[in-house]
Amino acid sequence: MSEDDSIYAPAMRLQLVKYFCAASLTLQGYDWLTCLEREVETVWGSPWKGAKILYLLSRYLPLVNLSSALYYYVVFEPTVSTCERVDALAGWLTAIGIVVSEGMLIMRTYAIFNSSKKILIFLLVLLAILVGIAFPTAELFIRSLRYGQPPVGAINGCFPVSGSAIIFVSFVAILLFETTIVALTIYSAFRHLRRDSSPMIKVLYRDSLFFFLCIFFITLGNVLVPALASSQYADLLNRLQVAVHSIVSTRIIFHLREQSHVHIDTWEMSRATAVSVSMNFGSNDTSSLQVEHRESHEFELGQIGIAV
Repeated sequence: MSEDDSIYAPAMRLQLVKYFCAASLTLQGYDWLTCLEREVETVWGSPWKGAKILYLLSRYLPLVNLSSALYYYVVFEPTVSTCERVDALAGWLTAIGIVVSEGMLIMRTYAIFNSSKKILIFLLVLLAILVGIAFPTAELFIRSLRYGQPPVGAINGCFPVSGSAIIFVSFVAILLFETTIVALTIYSAFRHLRRDSSPMIKVLYRDSLFFFLCIFFITLGNVLVPALASSQYADLLNRLQVAVHSIVSTRIIFHLREQSHVHIDTWEMSRATAVSVSMNFGSNDTSSLQVEHRESHEFELGQIGIAV
């Protein structure tokens, strides 16, 4: 590598990170536009309850997060203080958004285990451990970043020249948490698919496993990249993980909602339908329908579902 190549290499690596950030924001915006009609029908007019709040946070925090991150990469002649503030904002929004998405996974896992308090306590303890690990390491990483001038004046945006690799610890914690979630989901699937093969239960477990597969490799990449690559690549997959977390977790809600309507319309009731109806954002009519189904099919929906 020539001397000029070594000078411009950090800027070229950072440019790739900028492209990933712009692509992630585009993906997030496209998904929001394509799902807007479904969101209006299933979320906007519903009561303000736990699932709706988590949904809206999971859907709209990433838009603010990715927009601020893109600004960080394209702002004209930023000062060091500007870079520090904007990166801290984007970093904390990333952490909060991921925790919100994990909260939606906890709700779903709690539901498919018949609202088991033991499962809920176990998952909340794991979430507390995740927060206790991820937030401090994110803070240490943000504080470790040092900024300099890009090698050529035509490059806009903040230009980090060094930073700690400790951020990979946060992604290890996320990876372990999500591995636990999917292990519980597979265990529950083996228990229930043998006696309940309805479309609803298949959607429930299919989406759970799809979520894990989508996010697993991105999270694994976020573990490996900061540890093995230069500091300019630290955020290479970070923004993409934000977008994928939001997109997949909110689509799980859409699929559950749509399948629950199909089952209600055809007067079919199963354990899966009970779970999905209990997780929806529905009206009082749906609540009364839940009671009728419980009485006729002897399902304890209040025990299976979550009062959202």
